[in-house]
Amino acid sequence: MSDNITGAATFNQIIEAWDNEVQCSWPTKAGTCKRQASWVINLHGCDSGTACTQHYRAWLQVQAARDLDGGGPCPICKRMYRTLDSYHTAVRL
Repeated sequence: MSDNITGAATFNQIIEAWDNEVQCSWPTKAGTCKRQASWVINLHGCDSGTACTQHYRAWLQVQAARDLDGGGPCPICKRMYRTLDSYHTAVRL
């Protein structure tokens, strides 16, 4: 019975927050970015998060430079990736 109550409460929280803006989860010196997220980034299953367009573009520039150097390891799982496309996916919100 308590699982149904917990499930109903969770469902109600989801419905209540349906129209809320998704925040950029990029770390900053002051905590996290305060801008609205425009992207969900998935790093081949090792990590995922939201990003505003400014942070996503800055990250892409760094990663593109890494591609020119022949790729590199994932900082989390250490698996080698040669291209940005094989390293991540991004979906626009």
